Amino acid sequence: MDRPVSHVAASISALELDLGNECLWWGEQQVALTPKAFLVLRYLVEQRDRLVTKQALLDAVWPDTYVEEGQVKQFIAELRRILHDDPDSPRFIETVRGRGYRLVGDIGLRTPALNLVPQTGPLVSHRGDRVHAPLAADALGADIRDRSDGTRHSRLDPDSNRPSIAVLPFRSLGGNPGDETLAEGITGDVIDGFTRSRSVLVVPRHSMLQFRGQPVDARRIGADLGVGYLLDGTVWRRAGTLKISANLVDAAQDRTLWAERYEGCTDDAVDFQERIASSIVASIEPRLFEAEIVRLGRKPPDRFDAYDCVLRASSLLYTFDEADLTRAGAFLDRAIELDPNSARAYAYKAWWYVLCIYEERSRNPLRDTALAEAAARRAMALDPMDAFVLAVAGHVKALLQGRPERAAELFDASLRLNENSAFAWGLSAVTHCYLGSPEEALGRLNNAWRLSPFDPLNFMSWSAAGLAEFLGGRYDRAIAWLERALQQNPGFVASHRTLTTCLWHVGRQQEARAAARGLLALDPRFRISTFASRYPLRRPGDLKRYIGGLRAAGVPE
Repeated sequence: MDRPVSHVAASISALELDLGNECLWWGEQQVALTPKAFLVLRYLVEQRDRLVTKQALLDAVWPDTYVEEGQVKQFIAELRRILHDDPDSPRFIETVRGRGYRLVGDIGLRTPALNLVPQTGPLVSHRGDRVHAPLAADALGADIRDRSDGTRHSRLDPDSNRPSIAVLPFRSLGGNPGDETLAEGITGDVIDGFTRSRSVLVVPRHSMLQFRGQPVDARRIGADLGVGYLLDGTVWRRAGTLKISANLVDAAQDRTLWAERYEGCTDDAVDFQERIASSIVASIEPRLFEAEIVRLGRKPPDRFDAYDCVLRASSLLYTFDEADLTRAGAFLDRAIELDPNSARAYAYKAWWYVLCIYEERSRNPLRDTALAEAAARRAMALDPMDAFVLAVAGHVKALLQGRPERAAELFDASLRLNENSAFAWGLSAVTHCYLGSPEEALGRLNNAWRLSPFDPLNFMSWSAAGLAEFLGGRYDRAIAWLERALQQNPGFVASHRTLTTCLWHVGRQQEARAAARGLLALDPRFRISTFASRYPLRRPGDLKRYIGGLRAAGVPE
């Protein structure tokens, strides 16, 4: 089940079209637009409350190119999606049937003098002409640094060690003008996806226009833009089939880290474009962090900054080894000490407490629950616009505080901020399991898998699928998911626990007893009474059925 999540919330405050940066501002939040969508919206804003014919839009946005009227409809649909506008009861763009469109909503203009993003590359005028501006050597700050000790700083934010990426304009291989539009749309949607993430720094779109149609020289482009990674891709349409490829490249080493190809039907090109762009963003983030962790190995720990400490901690969390969890906690404490305003450091510390408590590594669960709640609150206070922060806070609310109803609200807010977060989709599914909605949970898990099919944390989402199928009484399906989860990560206690009860309920008692022994080998202190007192299954009978299977399999009371 795919749930559309708007790019701009339903209750919109001040909307301004930024003429210099070719984007939209919702209050102080930047909303990316594809180049042609920007030009369409700009023309509508300039003609506010007047009827604009389709031909007038074609003349303004595509002055020297033959483009079918269907392209206008495509960009109007894209703008409505971004603005969360309903064509049947429009608040912004009204369709005058058979004639054209009219802007009826309040969207202001932000002049170039108010730009918050530096002008570093060619701009596009309102008539589609390219206005060239040289890339100044110091336009984005100091040069990128990729020293032998693994330190890397980006011009996009010299004070940040977050991975930085430039999305090169996707290239059309077919020569069809419509393919060029589709390529622009995918490029814009991918950049838009990265701007909604607090994990990655992305080069603004206007700085990338100068590379359109040029050969890809990864080292030169990376050095010119001051980024560590490049994403490029192609679009090709033939005989009703649409093919899109994408490649993630380490710029300094000119080495491909990830590549994927997507294929779909041309009849639904706009929807296909959106889904593929979302999948690209969600798939790339884990690969970026894997590469950054490798790079971190060349840097002495005594030179770690706060971001490095969070990165190193994240690489230690999922072995579920007690020594590794202890080291991860120490790195997170160091991150908070180095940067008391790091929302991510506090969010990861809250997540660390959750793992310690439910993987039975906590010596004092009551104390650690309070500390997890405090860390989650602090993270939200520092950055309430970070989707990861809200997702962690939601899981703390559901699992540790036993308030899944409130947690569901936090997850929905997280996904409004970043609809491409496989992490938030997966964790929100667990909350819906607690609420007794296994079908809703499975729909959310499908979203997570669609976005990031090879995610390193898939063992958690597969375990959640096992829980959802257990709640639905489909024990064989649950067992298949849980065995898959344990194959990827045999140390995850939650998978062992749910597998044990499923095996008993399906009548495989001997295997259930063996699974119970495996659970206790990982967690000798596990007791049904302690677990049952805090596991927040809401629906009557679910918890009784769950612990009944554990008890029958021989897990101690």
